[in-house]
Amino acid sequence: MNPRDVFGDDARIVYDAELDSLSTYGVRARAGALLTLSEVDDLEELTPGLLALEPTWRILGAGSNVLLGEGARNLLLVQLRGAWSTLDVDESGTARLGAGLALPVAARRLAGAGWTGFEWAVGIPGSAGGAVVMNAGGHGADLASVLRSVTLWRDGEIVTVPAADLGLSYRHSLLGARDLVVRLEITLEPGLKEQSEERPARDCALAPRVPTRGEKRGERLYQSTGRPRRTPPRSGGTQRTQSGRSRSLRETRQLHPLCARHARRGGGRPDGPDAHRGPRGLRSLARDGAPLYRTGGTLVSRTPLVSSDGGGSRRRRAQRVPRELSPRDSRVTNDSAPSREPRSARRAPSREPRREGVENVVDIARPRRRRRWRRIGGVLAAGLLAGLLAEGVSVVLHSSYFRVSQIEVVGATHESSAQIIAASGLGTHPAMMDVSPANVAARLARFNWIDHVSVVTHWPHRVVITVTETHAVAVTFVGTQHLYYVGDQGQDLGPAPSTSVLPTLVGPLGLYGQKSWIFRGAPAASVAAQLPNAFRAQVREVHQSTSGSISLVMTTPLTFVLGPATELNAKFVAIASAIAHASFAPGDVVDVSTPSEIAVSGPSSSS
Repeated sequence: MNPRDVFGDDARIVYDAELDSLSTYGVRARAGALLTLSEVDDLEELTPGLLALEPTWRILGAGSNVLLGEGARNLLLVQLRGAWSTLDVDESGTARLGAGLALPVAARRLAGAGWTGFEWAVGIPGSAGGAVVMNAGGHGADLASVLRSVTLWRDGEIVTVPAADLGLSYRHSLLGARDLVVRLEITLEPGLKEQSEERPARDCALAPRVPTRGEKRGERLYQSTGRPRRTPPRSGGTQRTQSGRSRSLRETRQLHPLCARHARRGGGRPDGPDAHRGPRGLRSLARDGAPLYRTGGTLVSRTPLVSSDGGGSRRRRAQRVPRELSPRDSRVTNDSAPSREPRSARRAPSREPRREGVENVVDIARPRRRRRWRRIGGVLAAGLLAGLLAEGVSVVLHSSYFRVSQIEVVGATHESSAQIIAASGLGTHPAMMDVSPANVAARLARFNWIDHVSVVTHWPHRVVITVTETHAVAVTFVGTQHLYYVGDQGQDLGPAPSTSVLPTLVGPLGLYGQKSWIFRGAPAASVAAQLPNAFRAQVREVHQSTSGSISLVMTTPLTFVLGPATELNAKFVAIASAIAHASFAPGDVVDVSTPSEIAVSGPSSSS
């Protein structure tokens, strides 16, 4: 059953409601209807409707850790607001929580009032009603440890169930999907306010006069499980970090932490523990047979390096297969030795002539920036070429050769071809690519006799419009002299001649003769459209009463009372059988509203 048929235009219900703002995941979804209960008395008023909609309604609590999919379109969701979020505590330590109250809010308020035993709920993003259904808990405690009783709405009645009868276990209870929690009672222990607020860190108690997250943001709950994150793409190219450096440089520093620093300083001591780092140390590695590569202006080695720290442990560097050496690095050879020139001289660019015969020195940092700009330029050039090509094709297709010049209309009998061409908008000879069959069909829908239109384009300049017209099933008088055709759906098809042989529809006396069309969707038009050929020609009038009862006045004259426009096939069979096998007198009235029991009244019944 549809919720709109049950509740109508109730202001508390939103139909086709968006749900992304009602769940902490924020997944986009829609529900067939969303009912918001702000007062507890609303439940008694809406009980008949909720019972009629079973099992197509569910209760939506705080929306935490809930995924709402396309299946929610067939559901009525109920959310609790306003008076459902109350909190009362008496002197004996019995607290009554409304089902719509948020657990963190209840925990903070109870701790601020000096009651202990409910601090564990401050970190659970749910409502009190949902906590009962799943026996929520955390930090070594759960709701079953403090719950006393629960007031439920079940099958239209308010009942109170003790906690022992709920079958509470780890994240489980015996409550059903449509057991609506109204309120719950919990038992607390008295304590000092300072003790409640200074519980261990695992209980997440609040410090005095510190605004809570609920106070700052309207007591809104946030997702506790974390949102799904998109995995970064993996590619063989260089990826830029926030500092603007490349991933290759970051990986280099992970393998050689002091490489970049020694490169900026001109290299370390050639005989020290970090002699293999820096440009001079790397050149010595090249001399010893270690492959090198260049990144960010710095020569780096990725050969397996085994060094000993002070404690005797050994560290092994990863090895990577390098690429070939660039000619610009020919000055680095296996024969070059570390230099002892001053630091100022080491900072200056090297002007020594390039040497020949370089061996075992590798450079893998090819001009990636240049390749990237080449790719960007290629993409821009391809986009520009595609745009120019599309513009040229559009100009050609809008030329006079590709405009509509031949229009053929098929199937039209009540409207002329000129009227159809003028109404379709094709008389202005638009371009073939601008012809929309849907727009043409929409323009021709204003004609009463046209039921369906099919538009087919034949390039380069021909269009065929195929019209399917509706059929008149009856006529009716509007006023006393104007006769109009009536279609099978009761629609007005325009004036009809007075010599028409179709049955005449006669409406209720209160509406008969008015200009407003009364037979659109009426039972009389439906009966006239389904009259069998066996006695269609004998039907003179089809009468419809104010209650919807249908009667057929024959040419005999003889009247058949059909009653409601149901079981028409059985009633038509009874009429055909009566006409063929029974004898009637003029003026007889035959009641076939019950096809198996035909009743006759009139002159023949009295004789």
